[in-house]
Amino acid sequence: MIYLDNSATTRPSKKAMDAFLLTAETHFGNPSSVHTLGTDAAKILKNARNAVAKKMHTEAGNIVFTGGGTMADNLAVLGAVRPKMGGTVVTTAIEHPAVMNTCAALEKKGITVKYVKPEKDGNITPEAISEALTEDTQLVSVMHVNNETGAILPIEKIKAVMAGVCPKALLHSDCVQSFGKLPVLPETWGADLISCSAHKIHGLRGAGALYVRKGITLAPVIYGGGQERDICPGTENLPAIAAFGAACEEERNMEKVKVLSEMLLRGILEIPHVYVNSPEDRLPHILNVSFSAVPSEVVTNALSNAGICISGGSACAGARKEKSYVLRSMGVPYPDSGVRFSLSDENTEEEICETIKALKATIPMLYMALGIRS
Repeated sequence: MIYLDNSATTRPSKKAMDAFLLTAETHFGNPSSVHTLGTDAAKILKNARNAVAKKMHTEAGNIVFTGGGTMADNLAVLGAVRPKMGGTVVTTAIEHPAVMNTCAALEKKGITVKYVKPEKDGNITPEAISEALTEDTQLVSVMHVNNETGAILPIEKIKAVMAGVCPKALLHSDCVQSFGKLPVLPETWGADLISCSAHKIHGLRGAGALYVRKGITLAPVIYGGGQERDICPGTENLPAIAAFGAACEEERNMEKVKVLSEMLLRGILEIPHVYVNSPEDRLPHILNVSFSAVPSEVVTNALSNAGICISGGSACAGARKEKSYVLRSMGVPYPDSGVRFSLSDENTEEEICETIKALKATIPMLYMALGIRS
């Protein structure tokens, strides 16, 4: 099986699995308990928090553990906005459903949400964000890397334009796809809230984190016993968090991913009627293309039959059989045909060669079946 769906989830690393199993089997105490097993568990929680903070170039006290990226996004957006104050929220038309659907919930509470459309290449400009800002903007939520196209958005420049219009507004960035692959620098960017997830960096599902800048107070979304600064209360999923910390301590070969990604793109471009939906300056881990008008599910099923795993876009949106609103907002020629290849440094040149070979054998047959001249 050739796995090229790493933006949906990654295979847990051995180091992460070892940390998970050791914690689950041996260090199973509640981190809030005062006995020996509890204090032992608290040390593991502290070490994991330090590891995530180091990866984010911040202090451990700014890291709040969550149940995953979606929870982190919800806690950030719902916690930052006060519906009774009115005003606006500014986000983009290409955000992950975790942000898009949370913003839709805010609209039902009377908040005006402005969705900034991307450029044709999928990028969002600071100028476009600036045009949407008003003095009463409460929150700006812009992802760092788009999960479907790999477009890298200018978070630091967006904070700069906010300073001139709505200096009191908070800046949230969904960094689920960039964390562990690109530098995530909340203090350099001036970001107030940053979301990330363990299972995108070879950790396990069930753990994520929210960076909350010192001095920021979020309205409670979940109520409980006060864990995680009362932002995400409840007994922490310590085994998954320990694995998250272990994954953060691993160094990944970004240059290898870039080489493999360029190799894949060159091979795909040898196939007729290919449209590249990702921008040139994309995150190398993500490549989105359309093979003419061949529906994305037809391509993904054909490759799955050949033992190759890719996706038709966001795995979260795909669960509800939705077409890509990201590609539609970009105005690409064939938005319903977009497929996403997402790589990690665990992939090999041999796998990329086999994938290109399978595509060259499969796509022309699909063109012929659908009456597309190749």
